[in-house]
Amino acid sequence: LKSVGYTKTDVLEEAGIIIYNTCCVRENAENKVFGNLGELTHLKKKNPNLIIAVCGCMMQQEGMADKILKKFRHVNIIFGTHNAYKFPEYLNRVRTDGVQVKEIFNKETDIIEGVPIDRESDVKAFVTIM
Repeated sequence: LKSVGYTKTDVLEEAGIIIYNTCCVRENAENKVFGNLGELTHLKKKNPNLIIAVCGCMMQQEGMADKILKKFRHVNIIFGTHNAYKFPEYLNRVRTDGVQVKEIFNKETDIIEGVPIDRESDVKAFVTIM
């Protein structure tokens, strides 16, 4: 996102893109996603150009992506855990074509190498837990 001019903000009203990376391990986490997406309705009305994306393992659950798109029509992009590297493509489709994008890869694909990484620290990073 940095490469196309976006910077991080902690103020929702200043955001051009809001991304929720979801978890389906705990039910409370799922409920928080629904609550947070509901709260974004008014923000999207104030700023129709705001792009809202939902990704992560919760989206991998059968029927969950469709449920979110039906209930929260202001969500622009939904993708799962196996295709996060395609986010720039999805973002471009929303920005140029004004379409809603949903793409969930149901089976694990090869590990994608060479994806740019931007870390805030040289001594710590997120690690995938299997």
